[in-house]
Amino acid sequence: MKLSTNEIRQIEKYLDSKGIIYVDLRFEILDHIILQIEEEINGSGIDFESAFLHVTKQWNAHFYQTSSLLFGVMFPAPKLILDKAKKIYLKYFIIYTLSCFLFPFLNKEVEIPAFLKFVIIGVALLFSIISLVNFNKVRKSTKKTVYSFIARTQIWSVVFFPVIISVVGQGLNTSVWFLFNVFLIYYSSNVFLKKHKQIVKQFN
Repeated sequence: MKLSTNEIRQIEKYLDSKGIIYVDLRFEILDHIILQIEEEINGSGIDFESAFLHVTKQWNAHFYQTSSLLFGVMFPAPKLILDKAKKIYLKYFIIYTLSCFLFPFLNKEVEIPAFLKFVIIGVALLFSIISLVNFNKVRKSTKKTVYSFIARTQIWSVVFFPVIISVVGQGLNTSVWFLFNVFLIYYSSNVFLKKHKQIVKQFN
């Protein structure tokens, strides 16, 4: 027995209520739930409502709101969304963290001329602005993906770059370290925007 349009709409409302608005997971989960409910109805001979309650009870464990230190406790999301976001973002986070551990060892500074300082600051600001635009495009897109969630949490890291840009004046090593981190944010913002667009195009 195939589910009716109204029955599928009821499942979609259930996903809405659980915050499953990210298209790269939503349609996959919707298909799974529909298939499970149809199997319950055909196998056990129960009605739609009973099968719906039984199946959604199993899925509730994956949909409860939680947060992660990786993204910040102020950004809660359904567990399933966070799990996928962690898999995507973890490699970038590891590189950021390793880079931060290098900072205390940059104690042999080489003085750089004023012109080079301005060039480094200019490049860093350019990367920061592009990163901010990229993250904002992903965050504000009408179609949401897991990359939208990541962009919403990471946009603040770009906002604070102008505050810490003063480290450029400390010397060449610190400036190169800072520029590397800015470039990493810039690179990740480009990747996230590209992946987001690919997913949105796929589900249009």
